[in-house]
Amino acid sequence: MTGSFTHLLPLTIVSILSYVVADLLKSEPVYDSLLENQLKEKGIHTDSLDSDKKITIETIVHHGSLAENKLVKDIDLPDNCLLIALKRNQHEFIPKGNTKILAGDYLILLTDINSEATLRVRLTEVVTS
Repeated sequence: MTGSFTHLLPLTIVSILSYVVADLLKSEPVYDSLLENQLKEKGIHTDSLDSDKKITIETIVHHGSLAENKLVKDIDLPDNCLLIALKRNQHEFIPKGNTKILAGDYLILLTDINSEATLRVRLTEVVTS
């Protein structure tokens, strides 16, 4: 960038600090924000672009949580998520409605990317004590 190595260390330090600060503040990447602004100017809704993107979330059921010793069908999960697998004692299987959830089970859920934050908040309430 500068044509010499004398500024390499200061540039590295500034780059790392800016990355850490941006990560701590959870700021959006600049180019993503610019793209979103350009799409809004052209009348294209960005929510519809992300609704097809899916994400899997894995969480563990804690002792004394609301989900412990309940059947899958009795857990109050949001409508826009699907429990796709359950890991118990190193074995992974597809749970049915009458599968009993035990402490220490890993739940693997599928949701669209726009609902991830809402699902994570709800999961915190259900699977932790």
